[in-house]
Amino acid sequence: MSSAAPDLKKTLLLVEDEAIIAMMEGGDLEREGYKVIYASSGEESVEVIREQCGSIDLVLMDIDLGDGMDGTEAARLILEITAIPVIFLSSHTERDVVSKTEEITSYGYVVKNTGITVLAASIRMAFRLFDANRKISMKNMEVLHASSRLVELNSELIESRNAIMEREKKLKRSEELYRAIVENTHDAVYIYQDGLIIYVNRLFCEISGYTEDYVIGKPVISFIYPEDRSRIALIALKRERGDSVPRSYEGRIIVKSGESRLFEFTPVEIELDGRRAVLGAAIDITERRDTEKQKELALAALSASEEKYRSIFNSFMDIFYRVDLEGRILDLSPSVYTILGWTQQELIGTQVKDLYSDPALRDLFLE
Repeated sequence: MSSAAPDLKKTLLLVEDEAIIAMMEGGDLEREGYKVIYASSGEESVEVIREQCGSIDLVLMDIDLGDGMDGTEAARLILEITAIPVIFLSSHTERDVVSKTEEITSYGYVVKNTGITVLAASIRMAFRLFDANRKISMKNMEVLHASSRLVELNSELIESRNAIMEREKKLKRSEELYRAIVENTHDAVYIYQDGLIIYVNRLFCEISGYTEDYVIGKPVISFIYPEDRSRIALIALKRERGDSVPRSYEGRIIVKSGESRLFEFTPVEIELDGRRAVLGAAIDITERRDTEKQKELALAALSASEEKYRSIFNSFMDIFYRVDLEGRILDLSPSVYTILGWTQQELIGTQVKDLYSDPALRDLFLE
């Protein structure tokens, strides 16, 4: 019984014109947990694919199949029918033989008689590569905002080698575009998974003083100021439980110099490699918060100063008043009520000249 048997039983098409070799290889593969279907020629392998398209997961293709269609031509026809991983088998290692397979989309070249261990490992690697290529193609279609094409993706993944190369170029360009955006944003961007940092952008390193190599793999909590760790950890726990949490929150980070700086964090949950991760943007608000505190202190001092001078102003026994350039009263001391009998509210907004009963004094004031 093999310890490397696949989780789900997959079906392999073994194309081999030597019956004894086919039986030996097929037996080894079945002991590895695979279901094996046989074809003894290139023509037969193409016909099997046509009849059982969708039920075969991988093709093991011998290159030298005797008279008739060889393995490379059969593989080319099979890939025109369906997108399926193909591994070439051969007892030849000559450059001209190997180079023939490089013109065809394949997932490995295994020399015969290297043993079932090598072959089984190559099959597992082919399945992983095939799945990875499928995910890359799906991501490329999403970047191009062609969601309507997703349903049809399985039937259009591999139409030709040129089509595959074009999609890979577009995907690479899209990835470069998003990387350029992230690397040049005004926010420090980070991603952590299972509590460990797996990505930081250039600005994160510039602000913190740490290099990317130093940060990657470190626990994200180790960069949080000790007094803020329990509060931020509680917010993360509530988010995992689905509780209501603020969209953004403040916390301090310990930078390389040893000082702490205040940041505003805005995290969102994402999925990477089928597992939960957190993508966050952090804005350094240390100077802004210091400025706000200075403004608060200045306003408090101004209020205290106004209160002190208002107290002095209200204690005057004579009439003191403040007017604008047109002679309207803006403010005056409470003594006006004691001396003239008017309240402050009655006189504010009136013309100060109206307080003078003597026309000569009034004209003098106006002059």
